[in-house]
Amino acid sequence: MQITDDFSLLLEYFSMLFAARKLQEVEIHGYHIKYSGVILLDGKEESFTKNFPLKDQLDKVKSLRILVNGKKSEEGVRVEISWDQVTGDFTNIGEFRKFLDLLDLSTFRYF
Repeated sequence: MQITDDFSLLLEYFSMLFAARKLQEVEIHGYHIKYSGVILLDGKEESFTKNFPLKDQLDKVKSLRILVNGKKSEEGVRVEISWDQVTGDFTNIGEFRKFLDLLDLSTFRYF
């Protein structure tokens, strides 16, 4: 499932969160989120790494991959956040949108 919108602030926030805290897993509004890796841009080249992005690489993060466990039947869902879309293995679009809204809420303290 894919939702297209401007997700640049969400990508920036979560990239910074994982880069600064270096935690493999975080709990956000009842969802357990596990870091899976990032796709970095270097010129025209893209590379995937499971390592946390370094602080000087944050502006090169193209997308962030996470594994989500949590509410109701949405268990073990892979999610990828990029600048202009979020894709995920959610089976229910309503649950997917609700999850994204909760992620947005978690960024308010930062911004």
